[in-house]
Amino acid sequence: MNTVVIYENYELAANAVSILKRVAQHADPAVELNLKPWRLDVLTTPPMTNAALAEAIDAELIILAMQESEPLPAWLMDWMELWAGHRQVQNAAVALLCGKEGKTLAAADAKDLQQFTDRHGLSYLSSQGETAKNESTDPGQVEMQHDSSPTSTSDDTPKRPNYNQHWGINE
Repeated sequence: MNTVVIYENYELAANAVSILKRVAQHADPAVELNLKPWRLDVLTTPPMTNAALAEAIDAELIILAMQESEPLPAWLMDWMELWAGHRQVQNAAVALLCGKEGKTLAAADAKDLQQFTDRHGLSYLSSQGETAKNESTDPGQVEMQHDSSPTSTSDDTPKRPNYNQHWGINE
């Protein structure tokens, strides 16, 4: 399964990968997971935005691993719109994982993301499903909306990201 992980920091990326691996292992341990991580602040420049879009075109799942206290940047939603318009996988999904403890993102941002997925016929997965009502939600507990779920796994372990990746250095 081709998966793009857009993350704010290494801890959030590692947590997102860990959750994805647990869900995938439970769903179907035989399917291979192909992860493409992108640190959020790298995507603010047009060349990196385009490079990430090129890698995400065939993604079956986009994971947004965000801090719960930070609003989603408007430019990120613009990038998501570009991806949705150019994607090659029609039954793709978007997952929102907020903070290591699965806390909530601003309600307006979560609603905007839900509307985005509805508008583009995407499945929406969120660690926020019951979190708004119950702050003790387990980070591995992901609410699924629509009818798709991650179905892959890999032997890859989360690695510290290469901050020089996608800058033309050492590639």
